[in-house]
Amino acid sequence: MNKLKVNSAESNKVLININNLYGENISTGLEELYQIPKKTYFDNVWNIKAKNIIKYDKRLNNLVTKLKIKFNVLVVSDAPIVWIINALKEMKIYSLLKNNIISGEGKYRKGLGNQFARILKIYNLKPDKCIAVGDQEKSDIIPAYNLGIRTIFVSKVQSEYADYTTLNINNIYKIITKLNI
Repeated sequence: MNKLKVNSAESNKVLININNLYGENISTGLEELYQIPKKTYFDNVWNIKAKNIIKYDKRLNNLVTKLKIKFNVLVVSDAPIVWIINALKEMKIYSLLKNNIISGEGKYRKGLGNQFARILKIYNLKPDKCIAVGDQEKSDIIPAYNLGIRTIFVSKVQSEYADYTTLNINNIYKIITKLNI
């Protein structure tokens, strides 16, 4: 509203239009249609406290610590870095992963299907030696699956694309060891 100098009703129309054209990629729509840089959008909209959104689970710290002993662990998100940092801090795992974050500010995004291919190229990785873990089938599982990356879907709903589906993140280490990567 402030950047476009419009009222609430007009800003709602803008958002509906962007959703129709760009889906969840609101930042791309604002940048292309209204010349509002993604960073401006992210810094203003996504810089929120994670406390009421993220649930702290002390077992997550143990899981990440255990995984890091045996594997290279990356946090790959389409969210902006400001949100990822807030979320990782709330989960008390930021110090473990702060140098291993790939955010969604640029033109590479999981939801666009190009982020995983970029990661494989940058790190010179073979897809069958990687595992993608995620809770969104469309952006976390399907793009990775399409590249031959092994996948673990964290959900109540079974995925036809994921190698494994689990409701409990504490099963992830056991599943990964079964994948024998």
